[in-house]
Amino acid sequence: MRRIAFLVLSAVLLAGGCVVTVESTPVGTVAADGSVYLGWTLISHKKEADWMLVGVEHGDFSSLRLHVTKAGLVLDRMVVAFGNGEQWNVPVPRELGQGAWSPEIKLPGARRIRKVTFFARTKGKGGLMAHVDLYGRR
Repeated sequence: MRRIAFLVLSAVLLAGGCVVTVESTPVGTVAADGSVYLGWTLISHKKEADWMLVGVEHGDFSSLRLHVTKAGLVLDRMVVAFGNGEQWNVPVPRELGQGAWSPEIKLPGARRIRKVTFFARTKGKGGLMAHVDLYGRR
């Protein structure tokens, strides 16, 4: 009987620990400064490529900005894939601290964005992963 009670209690505790709630701003939302929210990604502590689909349906953008929260970010490079399939290696800052905004990243003309790939890792060991929000300006 004790074993069954232990198993039931363990199952309840484990199931409760698996619930994840994500709150996010809807893609396409216009911020107070006029920029358009294009999405987010979490960057792990391992150096790898993380990407986010933006979608050409959101229109043309002339510049981008990153907002990093939860933890700092080490950014090796960033690649933007435009709506016509062309790719552009973005000149980006090497590191962005927690809560930091990147400088405005001017695109080569007003372009539709299909996907953005980040070659990056969260700064430091263990703990939280860097949360990167992407904003575009028309």
